[in-house]
Amino acid sequence: MKKKLILLILITFFGCSTNKNSYEEFKFEIESSEWNLNPYKFSSFIRDSILTIKGLEFAAWDYSCIGDIKMMHNVWDSQETNNEIISQKMKDSFALWEKVDAIEFILNEVKSHQVVIINEAHQMPQHRVFSTQLLEGLYKQT
Repeated sequence: MKKKLILLILITFFGCSTNKNSYEEFKFEIESSEWNLNPYKFSSFIRDSILTIKGLEFAAWDYSCIGDIKMMHNVWDSQETNNEIISQKMKDSFALWEKVDAIEFILNEVKSHQVVIINEAHQMPQHRVFSTQLLEGLYKQT
């Protein structure tokens, strides 16, 4: 049943394009982008070219690709502004939560659901590593 549902979702996703040229335009954009042609850049090139020309998001992705996670966080977080003040009451409420193993928790929850959607932030390689750690357990449950 799960495999049929996934197949239906994929068919729906790829079959419902309103613009016949959208795939070709997307493919051209990806193939022609300088960012895609050379994933191995020096930090100085990212700082001096990508950051100033393409912006924070692309620079963060490029720092991620070369494994400079500290710079990726610095660049990515520099665009965030948090004006919300966290009260002491809100801070104290965190003590009510219990730490659990995320992989174990997700694999237990999956048993009672037909669809599992895993999201990731493109600039965070840790998210992809976490997702791959789930794969064997998810596969065993199909």
